[in-house]
Amino acid sequence: MSDMRLSVQLYTVRDSLANDISETLNSIRDIGLEYVELAGYSGLSPEKFQSQLLAAGLQVSGGHWGLDQLKDVEAVCEQARLFGLKHIILPWVGEDSYQGGWLEFGKELEPLARAYSDRGFTFSYHNHAFEFKAGPGSTYEEMWAGTESVLQAQLDLGWVAYSSQDPVEWLNRLGSRCPTVHLKDFSGNADSHDAIAGTGILDWNAILRATQANGTEFGVIEMDRPPGDPVESVKECFDFFHSKGLG
Repeated sequence: MSDMRLSVQLYTVRDSLANDISETLNSIRDIGLEYVELAGYSGLSPEKFQSQLLAAGLQVSGGHWGLDQLKDVEAVCEQARLFGLKHIILPWVGEDSYQGGWLEFGKELEPLARAYSDRGFTFSYHNHAFEFKAGPGSTYEEMWAGTESVLQAQLDLGWVAYSSQDPVEWLNRLGSRCPTVHLKDFSGNADSHDAIAGTGILDWNAILRATQANGTEFGVIEMDRPPGDPVESVKECFDFFHSKGLG
């Protein structure tokens, strides 16, 4: 069995959470998952959401916070400690953040990443597809080549493949700078890009060899638009990765 542990990004089941938080979290635990990744608190306070997670027997692998939130380092660290998580992730930025080039943006993130590292957390940037498009200034590849390892990455493997990039090449490029990944399969169809893991175009055997070699700690199941019932879609993905030795 791989050392990488499975988690699920709760954004995947956001509609289910909106209907019934307790039932949804219990269903996730019943699938066999022990960890979730946060994307807000479904309208609850952090303390009340943590109570719901504890009642369902779930732990937290990491969390997503917006850039403005992350600039309040002490507030985010307090929430991270409440949930017992280690991995703090910036999930998205607006175009104004990287207009000067990706390397320049990465350099701006370094002090923030260092502040979290000094407090015992990892700080990662999570990609979509727009990072790989040609634009003015330095490229996304140059951002990683020209920044220090305190700035880490959460590779969304589905968006990497969607962008006609090689997920394995990117995993190996980043190496130990990628403590978590999003295990998202890509259908090959840009109009309906989410696919149940194992039914899309990604080479999961090669990907899982790379995550193992690079010491990736958490593989996080995520679909932006699940092709079926969100919880059932998560279960199908879990079953696929479980069959590959992940748990």
